Parts: sequence; C-alpha cells; structure tokens
Amino acid sequence: MFVATKGGLRRPGGAWVVDGDPGWLRLSCERSLQSLRTDCIGLYQLHAVDPKVEFQRSLEALIKLQEEGKIRHIGLSNVSPAQLEQALSATLIASVQNCCNVFDKRDFHNGLIDFCQARRITYIPYSPVGGHHDHARLSREPLLLQLAAKYEATPHRIALAWLLHKGQHILPIPGASKTASIRDSLQAANLALSAEDIAAIDRLPDR
Repeated sequence: MFVATKGGLRRPGGAWVVDGDPGWLRLSCERSLQSLRTDCIGLYQLHAVDPKVEFQRSLEALIKLQEEGKIRHIGLSNVSPAQLEQALSATLIASVQNCCNVFDKRDFHNGLIDFCQARRITYIPYSPVGGHHDHARLSREPLLLQLAAKYEATPHRIALAWLLHKGQHILPIPGASKTASIRDSLQAANLALSAEDIAAIDRLPDR
C-alpha cells in the first residue's frame, strides 16, 4: 500500500484556506506522520500554491522535509503548467493532482497532461467522475448513457475508462464511500473503449 496525502490548507470553521507557509507545511507534515504512525510519507503534495507566500519558499520547505527523510516523493496539486515548470527547476516532482473529468478538460487543452507524460510525472485527476457539482450530470449525459448501454457499464465507469485511455501516466482517484461504487470503479481498468468512442467523449463540451 502506498500512502499519499497533502499539506498546505487550514480549515477555520470548516472553510478551505490555502496556507503555503513553510512553518505550517512542516507542522502539517509532522502531524500527518503522527496520525499515520510512520516515519516517512510516500507522497506528500502541496495542496495549492499560496498567492500570499512565495512559491519557492513552499517548495524549499517540502525539499527540506524530503532531505530529512520525512517525505519520499514531492507532488503538487491545483497547479498550472507554468507553476509546474517553476517547481521542476528546483526539485523533482513525482505527481500533479488537478481536477479533470469529461466535463473539465482544461489540463488537456493547456498541455499540462502531455507535459507530465513527457517528464514522467504521474497525473492524478481528482473529481474524475465530476466531483460534488457534476457527478449527477454523468447519469444525464446522452452520450455517456449511450456508451453505458453499449458496453454494459455505468456512466461513471465509462468516464473513468476514458481517463485511463488518455495516458498510462494518468491515475484517477474516484470517491470510495460505497462498496458498490468501489467495485464499479475498479472495473474501469478492464473496459476497452474504441478510438471512435474516446474521440466522441473528447468532443463533449466542458461545463
């Protein structure tokens, strides 16, 4: 089992507040080590670039934690192609975790996914079946319903299979709150979509 987690957020009153301060990143990492009862986290990702903190300072904090053996691999989340390139000038980046699904293909359009493939960086799409806002839309999208009937699968499985077909470096992370959804998601790895059907999904308009 490979454990991955993130740092760089605060939750005052349940809100999501970005905090890339080096001191907070260190404290967050050390708390995660305690919670996970381990000496080293396999993959530790910066949750988002903090506009109030120089990006280089956040990166240096993660690099220091890696040098101390508390992090094995450094990853980034919610980053642009330019931010990824800046990070690569300072250290190796193992992964990028951004929002990506059939209704949000911005990282295909801006070249980030291709760039990750060229640099052997794992691309981890979060909300791969639409997330909080668009997951129900999958079950209403005519194309996905048509393909679900064709392949005897669910629209969610079609959406995951589409991502898996887009590159061997792509590792979607769907939600796992129900046993049935976990089993359905796992079957996406064995679903072979035709090139024509992949292209049809590619043409679906983004939200």
